[in-house]
Amino acid sequence: SFDSGQDNKEGLRVGGRIDAGSLNTESDCSDLSEDEETLYRDDRTERTMRTIKTLRVPEGEVTIIYTDVQGSTSLWEADPLAMKKATDIHDSIIRKCYADHGGYEITTEGDAFNLAFQHPADAIGFALRAQMDLYEAEWPEGILN
Repeated sequence: SFDSGQDNKEGLRVGGRIDAGSLNTESDCSDLSEDEETLYRDDRTERTMRTIKTLRVPEGEVTIIYTDVQGSTSLWEADPLAMKKATDIHDSIIRKCYADHGGYEITTEGDAFNLAFQHPADAIGFALRAQMDLYEAEWPEGILN
């Protein structure tokens, strides 16, 4: 699930300037079977990655969002293959949603994203759309048990 940051003490709006960021558009699928890699690199993912490559770094005062998958460590321990598939689905949804709302991926670590938006309304739109898309996604068996 998408952690909306209920315990996030920083809040959603952070003033500041982003001078540099990085965007990793390549993914190592070496540990996936051919069928799993095909699923990972479906048309939607490829379109999303092309869109992401055209995004610009927000400037001036920006809105920062941090995301994290709640309870992911125990899910990885319980079923690593299902969690790999779920993480790919999660990442694709997050990347599509922030691309659709003018966001920029500053960093990722594991299943956590650090995103920047030029306007607070874009950040809120991203968060709401991401929640809905994650809720409606078809997750691998065993992830939601």
